[in-house]
Parts: sequence; structure tokens; C-alpha cells
Amino acid sequence: MRVLLGIIRILSLALMAAMVLIIHGLGRLIGRHWSFPTSVCFLVARLFGFTPRVVGTQIRDKDRPVFFASNHVSYLDIVILGSQLDALFVAKSEVANWPLFGVMAKIQNTVFIRRAKTAIDSARDTLASLLRQKKSVIVFAEGTSTDGASVKPFKPGLFDALYEPGVDAVVQPVAIVLESIEGQRIGGNALLRDRYAWWRPEHTLVPHLWAFACTKRAGVSLHFLHALNPKDFEDRKELAAAAHKAIQAVVEAESGLR
Repeated sequence: MRVLLGIIRILSLALMAAMVLIIHGLGRLIGRHWSFPTSVCFLVARLFGFTPRVVGTQIRDKDRPVFFASNHVSYLDIVILGSQLDALFVAKSEVANWPLFGVMAKIQNTVFIRRAKTAIDSARDTLASLLRQKKSVIVFAEGTSTDGASVKPFKPGLFDALYEPGVDAVVQPVAIVLESIEGQRIGGNALLRDRYAWWRPEHTLVPHLWAFACTKRAGVSLHFLHALNPKDFEDRKELAAAAHKAIQAVVEAESGLR
């Protein structure tokens, strides 16, 4: 039964990606740009049995863009956040080559950046340009994924864009908390946690996606925390540290680790 469920989900995901790609291509042929990332992510979330629980209120301000800073547990975070936020993802350049997810990311106008130190200036300038255009962005501030039980220190480099001339944005920390797998509370159960979390070097994308596709449902919560005004912090490091502290407190408390 689980194998059949997995097959149905993977085939449905592939069909959905193909349909979106065709519609996107037709739009380009007639000079139109059709983009519906929130709707697509919502459908994928439903397809894979996600039951996201939203805590708090996301900032919606047409006159001021939002820099959503989040922890990162899995490539599946993109589906969860994308189903709730009308914002551009900022992702490492490798994502563009991922099966299915890479295609979807490109269609969703994901901003791909290189994580190398030599590319940080370019990434900062790109983000600053988007924020000046009043476009909100989603940043996985740890720079990598984790098991979701804790939060690694945030990389302050991308926060530098918030201090560029002409940028007037607000930061909203968003905590992703893994709660249950098939109705079982996760807590400190590493085996259950790794059904969603994708962080071990030995885990490749396709086998992990297949294993998750065979899982009936996952409980994940999104916690929209209090906004941070960059002007209230001396520099990017203090701002990144404040966002990290807020998210870490929620993740550890909700995971029962403190």
C-alpha cells in the first residue's frame, strides 16, 4: 500500500511539474509571464500529506518588503513555506539542477546564489536590488539544512543587503518545527525525524524523496515571530544573531528539548 502511495505521489508530482512547465512555456511564447508558486506549493503540500499548522501572523505590507529568515530542515521546507508566503526564495545554485524541484524552482523565479565567499558581494547586491523593488524574499539563514532539533548559527552575509542604500525592509523570523510523522510525535526520535529532515551527507535526494512519498502524512508547524527592524541593530551580525535566537527558542521549546 505504501509503495502504491509513493508511486501515485511521484507520478502526480512529475505530471504537475510538466503541466506548469508547459503553461510557463506557452506564456513566454505569447509574451506573458504566468507565475503561481503559492498555488503550486499548496497543491504539492496536499499531495504529500502535509498538515502545516500556522502560529502567529506573517507580515503583509505592500509598501515595505519582508526579509523572511528561516531555519532549514529539508528541501520540503520549500513546499511548506511556498504554500504560505508570496515571496521569492533565495537558494544555493545547486538547487537549479535537482530533479523536479530544480525545474519548479526556476519557474517560481527562485534567486540562485553561490555560497562561496567570493560570491557574497554579488548575492548581497542581488538581494538589495529585489528589496528596493519592494519584493519580499525567503532566506534559509543557516546556509545548510539540519535535523530540525536545533538551529545552527545564522550566516550574517545575506543580512548585509538590509543595510544597503535605498533598502527599507523588515525582517520576520520564521521557525519551522517538525512535529509528527504519521501521527507519531517526533521528539528525540532520529529515525522519524529523518523521514522529513534531509541533512545527512550520505542521503541523496531521490531515495529520500521516495521514502517520504511512501509516508502517509507529516505534521509541520510554521511560527511567524515578531518583526525585527534592521535600524534597531548595530550591524548585520547583531541582526542575524537576534533572528537566530528567536527561532532557536521556538524550535527547542516545541521539540521538547528545553
